[in-house]
Amino acid sequence: MCDINDKIICFYLNDTHYRLFPRSLGDVLSTYNVQELHLTQAQGFWKHKKWGYPPEDAPPGVELWVWFKLGTLNIDKQWSDLVNALGGLFCSSLNFMDLKSTVSPHWSFRPQGVATKSYHMKSMYLRYSALPKEIVCTENLTPWRKLLPCDKVGLSSLFHTAKLYDSSYHSIGIHVRPICLEPKCSSASVELKQTLSVVFDKSSSEVGKQGLFYYRFDLILVV
Repeated sequence: MCDINDKIICFYLNDTHYRLFPRSLGDVLSTYNVQELHLTQAQGFWKHKKWGYPPEDAPPGVELWVWFKLGTLNIDKQWSDLVNALGGLFCSSLNFMDLKSTVSPHWSFRPQGVATKSYHMKSMYLRYSALPKEIVCTENLTPWRKLLPCDKVGLSSLFHTAKLYDSSYHSIGIHVRPICLEPKCSSASVELKQTLSVVFDKSSSEVGKQGLFYYRFDLILVV
């Protein structure tokens, strides 16, 4: 099993300043008043009895849950516009996450970032949906890679895409949440965590990281 967790922390100096945080995603979050976002795309089933707990939970297909900012109006409209924007950004059929297939859970999918106790219980700001039959392919991996620092010349340049999809299980994820910049939490920022989890079949001729990664760096990266 191979797991990659790439955390990218960006400090917003103002609404138009971006450092490591990808602007394409930042614009979507800002436009639709998103407080917290969790998107996973997975192929295969995670076998808990054999592999233990997953690094990040990701059911087959596509799963999306979002917390909107306090005071956001017409959340159903915001959700509909958001899934269409994210579908275009990540080359996925998120537009099928209409209101008929969307729920607002009262006791699960609580905020993982900075939030007040009262906000935790305001499920009116939460939307959840899933597309279990959605097929995950290289078209979904490409926009995920583009969000990484240095795009194709960074970590993503090591990926052996063919081997990634020739596995027993694989998932990619995008997780955005607000975080405190210091212990007193007098100021906050936004954390983007990109996840990649892969389980290889032991009977495969090229197993593990050797099958997933290339081992050559052609460029020196400065972040």
